[in-house]
Amino acid sequence: MKVFVIKREVKDKRCHEHLDELIRSTIEGVKDIEDVGDWITNQVLGISRKQTLLGDKWETDYYELQLIYGGPGLWITTDGRIIAAWWGDYLEVKVEDEDYLEKLKDIEAHLDELAL
Repeated sequence: MKVFVIKREVKDKRCHEHLDELIRSTIEGVKDIEDVGDWITNQVLGISRKQTLLGDKWETDYYELQLIYGGPGLWITTDGRIIAAWWGDYLEVKVEDEDYLEKLKDIEAHLDELAL
């Protein structure tokens, strides 16, 4: 599994270590999804969609799914990023793992179908 750091802000080492572990467990949890619809219903707190207007048509760039809120906060995007934040600590990574990215495609396809 390859995980590339996009942005990292460390204020408290303990919080940051927790964010690292949270991201790793999120990757494994997403890879283990059996039913995307059930997973969205039971695990996702909020969904937003990033779109671009191309000519006279909107196209979805990616979806952002909020999985945890409060302390810490965690979001995944269907373009392979994971964002985690807690008490001023911030970690954004890009995941390049074939199984994880394949599951994100399944999530995006499910959400595209709902958006019609």
